[in-house]
Amino acid sequence: LVLLSGDASHAREVAQQNLQKSKWSFEENKNRRSRDIRERQQHVKIREQKIKKHERIDKERRKVLSTADDFSDSIASPVPIGGRNSQQQIADQERRISKSIKNGRPITIARATDPGSRKDQV
Repeated sequence: LVLLSGDASHAREVAQQNLQKSKWSFEENKNRRSRDIRERQQHVKIREQKIKKHERIDKERRKVLSTADDFSDSIASPVPIGGRNSQQQIADQERRISKSIKNGRPITIARATDPGSRKDQV
């Protein structure tokens, strides 16, 4: 009877140890899954923010380009001295050139140094 009692105690201890290991393993997996989910949600949130920012920038760029196209329908419009910086003038000129090439029209470019002078055709 004493031998059976010792075996039963040992079996109970082994079962409790296995139960505890299973609980720890379950909690560990649960914590890992929740951490992975949080990381994925954070990644998705950041990605959505980047997409929204990119869409907003594209929308603003399209708006600026459409207002610039509506503002000057002619290819060569004189630019007042001191009104715009040279980088903006170059960008406008490049935009007009590419638009002109797409439409198949000759390209006319106003000289930046003397806006009232003749225009050169390219």
